[in-house]
Amino acid sequence: MHNIKKVPATLMLIIILIIYLCLFLITCKFPPTRNINVENEKCCFDGIIKDDNLSCNKGSEIYSVMEDVDCFQAFMFTKMNITWRQLEHKHSTTKKCTFDWTYEKCPWKCNKCTFITMKKIRGRTGNQMFEVASLIGIARKRGLIPIIPSTLSINEWFNLPTLTELSKPIHQSDVKEQSFGKYLKDIEDIDENMNWTVTGYLQSFRYFDTSDDIIHELFKMKLEKRMRAEDLLRSISPNDEIVCMHVRRGDLLNQQYIELGPFKEAIDDFALLMSCKNVVITSGTFGWWGAYLSGGKVVYHNGFPAKGSWLDQRLKRDDYYLTTWTGLGDKD
Repeated sequence: MHNIKKVPATLMLIIILIIYLCLFLITCKFPPTRNINVENEKCCFDGIIKDDNLSCNKGSEIYSVMEDVDCFQAFMFTKMNITWRQLEHKHSTTKKCTFDWTYEKCPWKCNKCTFITMKKIRGRTGNQMFEVASLIGIARKRGLIPIIPSTLSINEWFNLPTLTELSKPIHQSDVKEQSFGKYLKDIEDIDENMNWTVTGYLQSFRYFDTSDDIIHELFKMKLEKRMRAEDLLRSISPNDEIVCMHVRRGDLLNQQYIELGPFKEAIDDFALLMSCKNVVITSGTFGWWGAYLSGGKVVYHNGFPAKGSWLDQRLKRDDYYLTTWTGLGDKD
């Protein structure tokens, strides 16, 4: 008789638990998954640019989950599948976009998103990486959509969130780098309600110092591009301490004293630097970025730039070299 009474009580408890679970699933906001359909993505950002997603979206009969984010968070989620919870930052920006699961193609309802781009991205690999990273860092701080040209040569190495085709003209205001290699702090205060064009090389880590995790994800080299470097490292005994040393070739190379590494292609050298936990660099932005992305111990030549040179007069060391890096050499 006692066993018979226990059965209904157990069933009732199970039913209550199921009800609570259902309520939790309805009210809890889980991180969404990205719709990677290319046509939907194009439609989505065409709608965001025109402040009208009605032509793209069609409502579906599912429960609506709403959350407000800024335009940069919406952009990075759609282009790189980085959730806005990963993009929270200390800077206060207007929440112009609402994520709504009831929309099938584009989950965003946005109000007057604004953009930031570069007037002209110049130079080779390292220079381009500085400009793209700084553009991303500034966009994050101000809640703007970064426009990165798809024509950059570094697109062959990385899957960058490019966006170049716009549906309407952008009325832009200009902000110009005042001095090469020095951080322009005023850029943090640009009006987030305006579109901006930035001019300069932007060679300071301070532009993206709050976006380190995003930058490492942004410059994650394509698998087929890093295989040779990884194969080389696997051939070395795990008991050995590996140190990668970068020496700038071309204008600063004296082959009489330097024995070159096993690779002849720049991309292989770069992949090797990125994969090392101990990096020594001489000068130049190519080595700088290999060291930065390695995430390990970095030693740099403190004698660059030479004292009194035109570059020394323009570059601020504290804005260029990370404080966690170790400088060796005669800087005087």
